[in-house]
Amino acid sequence: SRQVEETLKMALRRADPADPDLGNAGGDTIQSIQFSGDGGYLASGGWDAFARCWDLSNPAEPMSTQLGGAILDVAWAPDNANVFLACTDNSAQMWDLGSNTVTQVAAHTAAVRTVHWVESLNLLMTGSWDKTVQFWDCRTPEPAAKLDLGQKVFAADVSGQAGFVCLSNRDVCILELSGEPRLYERRAQLPSLNHQLRSIKSFDGNCFAVSSVGGRCAIEYIQESKGSEKFSFKCHREGNLASAVNAIAVHPTTGTFATGGSDQAIWFWDKNERQKLNSKLKLGAPVTDMDFSPDGSLLAYAYGYDWQEGAAGNKGTIPCGIRIHSVQEKDVMKVK
Repeated sequence: SRQVEETLKMALRRADPADPDLGNAGGDTIQSIQFSGDGGYLASGGWDAFARCWDLSNPAEPMSTQLGGAILDVAWAPDNANVFLACTDNSAQMWDLGSNTVTQVAAHTAAVRTVHWVESLNLLMTGSWDKTVQFWDCRTPEPAAKLDLGQKVFAADVSGQAGFVCLSNRDVCILELSGEPRLYERRAQLPSLNHQLRSIKSFDGNCFAVSSVGGRCAIEYIQESKGSEKFSFKCHREGNLASAVNAIAVHPTTGTFATGGSDQAIWFWDKNERQKLNSKLKLGAPVTDMDFSPDGSLLAYAYGYDWQEGAAGNKGTIPCGIRIHSVQEKDVMKVK
């Protein structure tokens, strides 16, 4: 109802008013955001099929381009002049910001869920609901390499020569990204996470965090010698209500991290101390994605309907947008 919509908008305005909204972010859920490598720009993609890019020195009016389906992921090319876009029309596109044109650089047989540039291979990695991860040099129509993982790709990350992939059956695949890409290890259904996996982020190419829709995160390591350091923890819960943990963002200098959930909150954590930090951001809508700027001074977060209740739950009453949070010391380290 209109009354519910206005109540949600008022709650969002009251929460953390110091965090400014980026203008003209679209009218539907933003699925993915990412800062450029130089920190000067922010790109987004969402369910309205538009990709947008803001010059953060003058963010009033973003550049935009529209694809043939929802955009589920965005990733910057190393030149900071092109953005890769994962699309539900079964393609990945490269958006040239200089000419504002798009070129198809990858093709799958189902929606493309993730895109990442792999510097160690000089290739684009795409993960798809067709149950494959493929690698592309962006100049030829055929993939340079292909891995059939047997389940839909739900989330992925790349750090150095390691790739991390969450699958629809709750398996986590660790990829070796040097020479010929290969499956290094498949961890079957992490016992600490009993619900669908939602996000995965690497800290350093060895340690990584995984989140689920069941209000829980796990810290895992590639090296078996680090097995004693693995742990999981409950988060984004109120009483017996567990909320989906939709997004993880790792701070680039402190190694602490943030989680955002369908409980409309962002929490900050220290994995080494295994504790929650002092700070919390409370919003008026679910958090759908987050990213720290390369220098760690800013945290961009997208908010809106997170599809937790499927298409039937999208009544168009939950506000959506992107905000920029100026990172404080209490956000990323313990303050006594």
